[in-house]
Amino acid sequence: MFVEIVATVDGEEIAMKCGVHIFMGLHELHDSERSLYNSIIGISDEGLLVFHHRKMVPTFTEKLLHKPAEHFDLSIHEVNKFRIGALICWEHRMPLTRQYYHDQQEEVHLALWPSVHENHQIASRHYAFE
Repeated sequence: MFVEIVATVDGEEIAMKCGVHIFMGLHELHDSERSLYNSIIGISDEGLLVFHHRKMVPTFTEKLLHKPAEHFDLSIHEVNKFRIGALICWEHRMPLTRQYYHDQQEEVHLALWPSVHENHQIASRHYAFE
């Protein structure tokens, strides 16, 4: 049995109402370019978009649908005195990307993966070890 669930969620409203920062992964459709991006956004507790990162290089079958990012955000976002960074999937395998975050003294890292395979867990543990 297939059940279709359609919901509209206003992330800004939820963040303000609950007094939390929200970071989430999503597939972003850019209408004017007709392009699909694998992205991470961050919404502050004031309802402001404070982080927007597009995956730098689509991997494997993503290349059939997703476009590489022309602009990407590798900035650190400060939340309650914690320095937060985020990467998507195989970006964790890019040594210079990891080093860039280490140089910015990242304290909390959000590792967004499509699933949790052993290989992804190993990469996440390696990132934490560095």
